[in-house]
Amino acid sequence: MLGTFQLSCEKEKKASDSLFTSLIHSIKERQAEANAEIEEKQRAEEKRAEELISDLQLEITELQGKDSELKELVNTDDHLHLLQRLPSLVSPPPTNREWRETRIYPELCVGTVRRAFSKLAHTLKNDLDSLKKEGKNTCNKNIQISVAGASVIQR
Repeated sequence: MLGTFQLSCEKEKKASDSLFTSLIHSIKERQAEANAEIEEKQRAEEKRAEELISDLQLEITELQGKDSELKELVNTDDHLHLLQRLPSLVSPPPTNREWRETRIYPELCVGTVRRAFSKLAHTLKNDLDSLKKEGKNTCNKNIQISVAGASVIQR
């Protein structure tokens, strides 16, 4: 009887170790997936930011050039030249970007972490359901012990 109980305990320890090893593995997988996705989003946002900075620098350079020309025209006595140059200098520079519609999203990765935890919770639920099934199957095996005859009957 004691031997059967010890075997049962060893079996439970192995099942427990296997379950926790599986959970640790799942956690590490989800962590790696989340980190990879966050890094990918970071690279994309850095590239987007560099493009925005480049566009802004180009526009600033153009505006500084117009500013210099306007300063020169303020001091000119050639009114015809002033009238010819003024429209192009006061109009906004041509741009491919509508700056008012440009947005920065600092929390792009919140959803990534939530999805990783959701996948982990799903894995944990499946493992727990599996463990419950195994527990029910184990409980359905009746072990009868006869105290007087010291015999064990397993069904």
